[in-house]
Amino acid sequence: MQDDTDEPSRFVFNTQPSEETLRLIGAQSPVRWGRGEQWPVKFADTEELLSMLKPLPTATLGKFTVVLATDGSLRVTCPPGQAVIVTT
Repeated sequence: MQDDTDEPSRFVFNTQPSEETLRLIGAQSPVRWGRGEQWPVKFADTEELLSMLKPLPTATLGKFTVVLATDGSLRVTCPPGQAVIVTT
């Protein structure tokens, strides 16, 4: 069906970030590009994306915080001037 006006059709979406995805604003995307991918848009399954946003296992030990990342790495945050010793 042809529109009789010269105005282009436009869709307007009024949205708000959800509590689950609010921390994504201004952050690096949890969806990573694969080698050789050059498409300017990356699609992610909603359930997969929400599973990536689940809180990471975290422990607080005094002023130190230890976080186990989804890739299996361990992130330790400590106050300035404190030492962290890693033994392998």
